[in-house]
Formats: sequence, structure tokens, C-alpha cells
Amino acid sequence: MSAASRGSEGRVTSYTSTTLETRKLIAYAKRVAAETSVPPAGSLTRQVEKAVMSTETIRSGFLGLRSKTVDVQRAVVTSEEVVGPHWVLHQTWHNIESKERGIYTEYYEQKYWVLQKDGCLLKVWRWEEAKVFSSGTRVENDLTASAMTEDDILMLDRSFPPYEKGKHGSSFKCWGNREPQQIVRHAKGVGMSLALKALLEGRRQELVIPK
Repeated sequence: MSAASRGSEGRVTSYTSTTLETRKLIAYAKRVAAETSVPPAGSLTRQVEKAVMSTETIRSGFLGLRSKTVDVQRAVVTSEEVVGPHWVLHQTWHNIESKERGIYTEYYEQKYWVLQKDGCLLKVWRWEEAKVFSSGTRVENDLTASAMTEDDILMLDRSFPPYEKGKHGSSFKCWGNREPQQIVRHAKGVGMSLALKALLEGRRQELVIPK
């Protein structure tokens, strides 16, 4: 076994024996949100269709002299806030291009580790898929967010090396960096702590979720 392999195994053994201090990280995140001088990005919204009940007057009879009020359900498209003012601590991405049975597909996915201005830690997922048919193009997309789990926090203790499979113009190609690999921190939660510290001190890579 090489010295590098022994060193890697030793680091993993040391890491697994540590404990994730979740409460301390959450308290630190709230402090960073309150004290950082870095301005947050604005809120992110998505368009959602909701059923809304309303009343409508229907006229009938000769010259429309008779009327009655009925309840009507209508579909209304509104904007819904998914993420409030925030900072992006980390992001990964994944792209797919494929051709099958005359259909060309592009898929784009991004995942973000986010600190909201209110101090909450969120995991944000954004994706878009475009399918090109002979008759036209269909595009679907979505944006969702959920409270960050301990597993999400621990992912920041790992490396996210870039990967690429296939070739452009072939039947399938994918590339990105979304797959977490080896542990690169000495203790659980260090990756998140360092990301928060960089934001607190105003020295962080500029990461933005596109609107």
C-alpha cells in the first residue's frame, strides 16, 4: 500500500470517529446571516397554477331579466416564493444531451446549498428539460427547496470532481460535478463551517442561482 493510500485511509478513519455538531452549525449559520457584510441575492419564485373559487352571475329568461349566482372554479397562475433573500454556499451541476428515435433532449440540473437571510439552511434543486421533436419543442422546468439535512451538510466534506461521458453529437453525453467523492475534511461539518466562515469574512466565490 502506498503512503498516499495509507494517508487517505487514516483521514477517513479519523473523520468517521468525529461527531457532526448540528446545533452549533445552525447557530453559526444564523450568526453569519446576521453579521456578514456581503449583500444577499434576491428572492426566487416560480409560477404555479392554483384553483380559485369565485362567484359569477348568470342571466337568463326574456331580455336576461332573471339572474342567479353560482360558484365557479378557475385556474389562476401566480408567483410563489421558493427561496427568500439568500447566499449560495456551494453548488453542483449536471448536463445531459441525448438523441433517441428522432428526439433530441437536453437536461440541465443544478443543486445549491443555500443560507437564507433569516438564517435557515436550504438545499435548492433547479432543473430544466427541453425535448426537440419534428413538430416543435417542449420545455419543462422546476425549482424546489427543502430544509438542509445532516447528509446535505456532510456532502460539503467531500470533493466534487468534474466528469464527462460520451461525446457531443453522439447518442448520449453527460458532464458535470454532482457526484460527491472522497472525504477531504478532517472532521464532520468542517466543509460547511468553512463555507460559512468565508461568507462571514466576505471572501467567497461568487455563486448565483440564475432567475
